[in-house]
Amino acid sequence: HRTSGSRRQAPDPHHTKKLLAASAELAGLHALTVGLQSCGVDHSSATRASFLATTSTVIVPLLATATGTAVSRKTWACAFLCVLGTALIVLSKEPATNNPSHDYASSDTDSINDTDAADDTRLGDGLILLGAVTWGVFLLRISTHARTLPVRTLKFISIIACAIRLMTSCLV
Repeated sequence: HRTSGSRRQAPDPHHTKKLLAASAELAGLHALTVGLQSCGVDHSSATRASFLATTSTVIVPLLATATGTAVSRKTWACAFLCVLGTALIVLSKEPATNNPSHDYASSDTDSINDTDAADDTRLGDGLILLGAVTWGVFLLRISTHARTLPVRTLKFISIIACAIRLMTSCLV
């Protein structure tokens, strides 16, 4: 209990360590999400990537349930609709290509090109989905840390750490 004339106390070193550790964890998850989704979009179409990245709206309630957190029926209904929409995109036959003018019906090597494009699309889809899972873990971890740590400071430090990690990875 503070009085109006009391001095500000020195920060608790244990609290500072916990804040820095949580920020580093969140920065790592955030940077990993960005990296996975950036690599994934190189192997998939932008349409597929955008829809697949939204699967975190399904992954978060699944992870929350797995960790014992109650999830409302409304949230599950929204998650189901997201799964349905994502399935429609994923199950489409659209191959990934950065060349929209490419004519897949123009040569005898079409089946090879289609197979390569489909494999490339699956790789991209997998990376993007893994990024969505990582983002779901990030969201659950930040909500856990927010219960015991100052949220603004946590977010600020983790964003700075994430930016540093991403900038250093660009230099390598």
